[in-house]
Amino acid sequence: MIPGRLHSGDPELLGAMIDDILAGSPGVRRMDYKGRSCLWAYQPIEITRVAALLIVPYERVTELAQTMERSLVRESVFWLQTTTAVLLVVVASAVVLAAMRARSLTNPISALMEAGRRLAGGDYDAKVHIATGDELEQLGLTFNQTGPKLRERERMKHSLELAGAVQQCLLPREVPDLTSFEVAGRCVYCDETGGDCYDFIELSEPASGKLGIAVGDVSGHGIGSALLMAAVRSMLRTEAHHRRENLAQLLDKLNSELVRDTDDDKFVTLFYGVLDDTARSLIWASAGHEPAIWYHADNGRIDELPNTGVPLGIHEGAVFQQGGPVILEPGDILLVGTDGIWEAQDPGGQFFGKERFLDIICSSAGLSADQICTTVIDRVAQFVHPASRTDDITLIVIKFK
Repeated sequence: MIPGRLHSGDPELLGAMIDDILAGSPGVRRMDYKGRSCLWAYQPIEITRVAALLIVPYERVTELAQTMERSLVRESVFWLQTTTAVLLVVVASAVVLAAMRARSLTNPISALMEAGRRLAGGDYDAKVHIATGDELEQLGLTFNQTGPKLRERERMKHSLELAGAVQQCLLPREVPDLTSFEVAGRCVYCDETGGDCYDFIELSEPASGKLGIAVGDVSGHGIGSALLMAAVRSMLRTEAHHRRENLAQLLDKLNSELVRDTDDDKFVTLFYGVLDDTARSLIWASAGHEPAIWYHADNGRIDELPNTGVPLGIHEGAVFQQGGPVILEPGDILLVGTDGIWEAQDPGGQFFGKERFLDIICSSAGLSADQICTTVIDRVAQFVHPASRTDDITLIVIKFK
């Protein structure tokens, strides 16, 4: 090759290429050749100042790259379209599966809601049938057990309400009309039924002025305690007429019956007294019951009438004694209650206590027997609120006119 015979529209680049050849350096340059853009590739050979030269139009070089680029674009578009189609199929399948799963969830839930509405409306036979094999099926089985249990609970509640109504009928409906005394009584149960009771027993014709006064408290709560108290009341009324003023024998008889007929965990505390309207006196016998409170109107002193024996039903050989008589003066007040009064607790766990009870008596001494009784019951209820009572409350108030 004779360099002088080569012509290019880029003389500077051509001169640089000749310098490379003379220096023995290979290279590639882009220069015009015969009006076309070309790539000039040159490689010196073993002959001095001689080099192999290849001139290729530039578009011929880029044509292959462009062809490969178009091929790659086509391949990319194909795989993008394929991937998109696959993703669309996957998404559609997921949506279908989710809809099917949601339906498998919503159908049982809808069935549970419908059965729940029926149950809330009083249909204890409402049931739901779910066969999903998972937690929903277990929930359905649990729901199906609810109706019969609620029916049984409703029956029990009705029975308790009936028992409570019967027990209320056992309480005195009328307050005895005495010449020398005002008498009042209240009994408030913490449940439908209770183990407390009070009673007024007319021992003879009203002209004789003898009145039996009883306050009892059975251990425990519920229907069992209520039935036992009803039995004690019945026995007491029978024995009270046979042993009008021999109260020790009366308690001994009751104790023997209870020891024989009750379980070891059941016992009864009982205060029983006989009020003499004519003599203005009281005799009493107390089987483990809380002492009666005696308020003296003349000086405000408070005494207690202590119990005279152990609770009934504990052991056969128990010995009981009789207390009194005590003579009451005008304005004097006797109160016989159960421990549900002073053992009542407020929401913080504080007890109502005897001291608070005695304060009410002193501050209410000028009221009637009925008003005193109502005041005590109301004060206890206010003290306990908003907590629930945990024990029955019973109180008899006797005031000398």
